[in-house]
Amino acid sequence: MANFTDLIFVSNGDLQSVAAELTSALGVTLERHESWYRGGDYLLSTGGFGEERTSVQRNAEMDELAEPDYPDALTLVRVEGTSRPEEIEHRLGQTSLTLIRRSTWDEPDRGK
Repeated sequence: MANFTDLIFVSNGDLQSVAAELTSALGVTLERHESWYRGGDYLLSTGGFGEERTSVQRNAEMDELAEPDYPDALTLVRVEGTSRPEEIEHRLGQTSLTLIRRSTWDEPDRGK
């Protein structure tokens, strides 16, 4: 069984400045997408490390705050399905991002 972790960070930076920090800290490439649900433009990683997926969006979903406990946060970063949470936390801890949530689960080996 493999362990996977989802991490959610907040920032007061705009999408582009947060994307630049992520590119530098994690080496991810982010591609622009659009979704009314995610508050308009958002960024999603392409490729990446294993099953890991990184997204950057405004702190808005369907005209409400995506993270209502953090009303002053402008931007959210989600790193989903990572097998290296400590490394991600350390790297992003050197940026303007603040970790607000971490959840870990076991996923059965996919027949490998």
